[in-house]
Amino acid sequence: MTKLVILRGNSGCGKTTVAHALRDRLNVSTMIVSQDVIRRDILNVKDTVNNNSIPLMKQIISFGINRYEVIILEGILTSSKYRDFLLDLETLDVECYYFYFDVSFDTTYKRHLLKQTDEFGMQELKAWWVENDVLNLQNEFLIYDDANLESIINKITRDLGY
Repeated sequence: MTKLVILRGNSGCGKTTVAHALRDRLNVSTMIVSQDVIRRDILNVKDTVNNNSIPLMKQIISFGINRYEVIILEGILTSSKYRDFLLDLETLDVECYYFYFDVSFDTTYKRHLLKQTDEFGMQELKAWWVENDVLNLQNEFLIYDDANLESIINKITRDLGY
């Protein structure tokens, strides 16, 4: 059965870095579905409730089921806009693993600076910031400020059974 890893959290907290490092670590077929790529780059739609990226992400994930051993969905995926979509994914033929980056704004900003991008800065990050946006699911694991890349990857690979 395909395993679906869902990485959520504020912009700049490390989701994309973890997604790529996890794919590199796993010795199985792995597909990454990036909310930003689909919503901003492909569709060019605003991050609103019921935006067009939601059905496309579900369709891409559905395509990957039984073609990939692991699918990684990564994005901000705020609960106010994406909770129903995320819970609906559990109706697919996948095992869902939820990870939420519950890190401070200071840590997020420091990680953002490591990307060496001028696409957006502190003001935008603060405007987008949503604190403690957990889904409150029994199988949701929280990643805190003190977790480094290696420990996060180790935790996820253990949870997946690899």
